[in-house]
Amino acid sequence: MARHFCFECLNETEFKEVEFKEDIEIKGEMFSNTHHYLECENCGVQIENPANLDRNLESDYNFYRKAKNWLTPDEIKSVREQYGLSQRTFATLLGMSHATLSRYEGGALQTDLHNTLFIMANDPNAFHMVMLTNK
Repeated sequence: MARHFCFECLNETEFKEVEFKEDIEIKGEMFSNTHHYLECENCGVQIENPANLDRNLESDYNFYRKAKNWLTPDEIKSVREQYGLSQRTFATLLGMSHATLSRYEGGALQTDLHNTLFIMANDPNAFHMVMLTNK
């Protein structure tokens, strides 16, 4: 339990954590995922946890990545770091913008094509071929 201001009750009150399955749509595909909220002990209103407002969204994106067999942001960053490259250099070698790579490493969902490039980049020989193509 934690104390927060409830905008429904207009008082500082105790909130308990609750979780339940919700249907979500990501890129036109439907999934069911467990979401976490804080629930006001007085009125029952549910809010996102102010300490981690992106928790459910991150969980949804990770669920989607797992279903698509896509790399996670940490895995994308790890591929880049194995070559000791900056985001800007790695993005250029893969033929994408620095801003795009930065968004992916920050948690945005990549495209199928970009995910394939990251997987290929994990293999030095395939990465070399990608670099030659994007010269």
